[in-house]
Amino acid sequence: MKKRILLFEANPQGTQNLKLNSEIKTIREVLESASKRDDFDFKERLATTYEDLQKYLLRENPHILHFCGHGSGEQGLCLLDERGDPFFLQTEVLVNLVKILVEQNQTLECVLLNACHSYIQAKALSQYVNYAVGMYGLIPDDVAITFSHSFYASLGEGCPIESAYKLGINAIQPKHSSQFGLIDEYIDMGMGSANQANPSEINPTPSKYIACLYVNSNSSITHAFSISSTPKLLSGTYEDQLIELLKKVKIKILISTATNVLREAIDHHLEIHGYQEGEQSKLMNILLDTPPHQDQNLPRIIEFVRQLSLDDRIELSIRQELESWLQTEAENLKIKLPSLSESKPSNLSNQVTQSYLMVTLENHPSKNNQFLMNAWLLPDETSPKDLIPLDLDDNKEKKGVECTWDEAPNKLDKFIRLSCSHLNSDDNLYDLVIELFLPWEYLGEQVYRWEIKDDTFDEQVALSSKYIMVVRSYDRFYEPQLKNELKKKWKDWKDFFTVQRTEKEIVQKFEHLDCINIYTNNDGKKLKLKLEQEKKLGLKVMSLSRSKNAHKELFKVILRSGIPFAIWAGCESLPEQRQKWEEEFNKLLSYNLMMNLNNLFQQIKIQQWEDAYSNEYPKEHLGSYLCFLCDNPERMPRSLGNDQLRPTGQ
Repeated sequence: MKKRILLFEANPQGTQNLKLNSEIKTIREVLESASKRDDFDFKERLATTYEDLQKYLLRENPHILHFCGHGSGEQGLCLLDERGDPFFLQTEVLVNLVKILVEQNQTLECVLLNACHSYIQAKALSQYVNYAVGMYGLIPDDVAITFSHSFYASLGEGCPIESAYKLGINAIQPKHSSQFGLIDEYIDMGMGSANQANPSEINPTPSKYIACLYVNSNSSITHAFSISSTPKLLSGTYEDQLIELLKKVKIKILISTATNVLREAIDHHLEIHGYQEGEQSKLMNILLDTPPHQDQNLPRIIEFVRQLSLDDRIELSIRQELESWLQTEAENLKIKLPSLSESKPSNLSNQVTQSYLMVTLENHPSKNNQFLMNAWLLPDETSPKDLIPLDLDDNKEKKGVECTWDEAPNKLDKFIRLSCSHLNSDDNLYDLVIELFLPWEYLGEQVYRWEIKDDTFDEQVALSSKYIMVVRSYDRFYEPQLKNELKKKWKDWKDFFTVQRTEKEIVQKFEHLDCINIYTNNDGKKLKLKLEQEKKLGLKVMSLSRSKNAHKELFKVILRSGIPFAIWAGCESLPEQRQKWEEEFNKLLSYNLMMNLNNLFQQIKIQQWEDAYSNEYPKEHLGSYLCFLCDNPERMPRSLGNDQLRPTGQ
């Protein structure tokens, strides 16, 4: 009589795509090419619902039941509902179904659950079938396929199920030893001898194993082959230190970061969304037990702490503690931490999109004290070419919205509302950054203090309380020579922050000025020469002089030298404030913030708002005067440098 093999697969919409077709094809091919191919009848059922499972088990009466798809441990196996969404088949329901089938004289001998965390179901099913195979932890696609290939190839050559299981495990070692540190260990936990245990008492530690074969007590033994999914990463001391640090972070932030880090494994750890305060150790254990992403060798726990150390939702002092822990542990483990581009969190469907409203304000060509304002919306920074020109009216002959300096905030507010209308048309979450391109004479103006109307509460509010405001130069994008100098310095900037930098190294790359003492063109030439000779990347000014001429000379130097980043206090600081402000400036120039400028912008916004509006004596605080300029030549409006591309209908 032929052995009937019935395979069920399920990959519901909204879950990580698995290579299930490859696994099915592999099984079919190895059975068809086996020497005993006539002894097997292989059938598969796709997109399985619970109704399908019950119907076809009754109809086909298989000897071997194989499931491939997602598993979620205690929640059960992940099937489909009638709409194609995830449906978790509880362990008790599955066991009852198998129990009924066996009692009806069904021929079911073996259940193979090739799904993550399915050891729980396998253990429960071993009461009613001779053999039950389950998996511990996260099982990558290639490992699942390798196991299936060897298991069925062995059956096809006449091996019994236990031997086929052993050969399946053995096949993983040469191909995946770099991903799973294999331990040559065989544990005999069967019935009938002094050293054998009841299968119901077998409960190996999940982090220690990758797969387990349970054999019914009416047979002979239960085998567990030990394959460590991850090496021991942290000593007890470092684990304790990290748990104490994680207790300082809001649980919602920990969960959202863990969700991002787990990425393709999140479907197997849905329980983390129910974690409460005090359960940081559970979260850490999941990250320790989950192997690295297939495209990245960085341990998940290290990636997790890395992202927390860059998260501006967390207090700066806590992020610095996390960074210190991270550096020490990376050295102990001899792990190279990722560069700037590699540190960005991967995209998830529910991740907040970074959007930009780029607004240019240029001097009117024929009217004194008048400006022309134009605007473009970049909905997603990952698609820099998808710029949307924004129009405020239907007059196609204008070169922009005409306004005075005092009218500019009101016009900008209208562009902001139009941008939000575009962004709200989708269901995605977004953060909107406003980049204001100003003529060089106005770069020192404190535009973050501009106020707009809040219609909901019928009051005026500062722009900086709602949005990140980034001052940029209009001229250095419009003038080819200035743009070329900026692009060269920007390359130097990116090269410098490719590797981990100390605070001292970063501060040395910034020219420090207590106050502006540039009043003549000759003074500006001397400063420009110094910046070039010492290869400075940024400029830090403790206080701006009240002299408008000094302002202009300073920004001439910044534009001509190509420096992409400058930060300053827009006032004359008092002597007793200098030391405190110096410390606050240097904190902003930390590697954690500088390597991800959006984090830096957010931190500046918070300091501006808290110091200027939350303190009893705002004039004593740096945030009340904090200003900065940051020009990224890789993101710019289309009009700059090309008049024909300007929007013509604002």
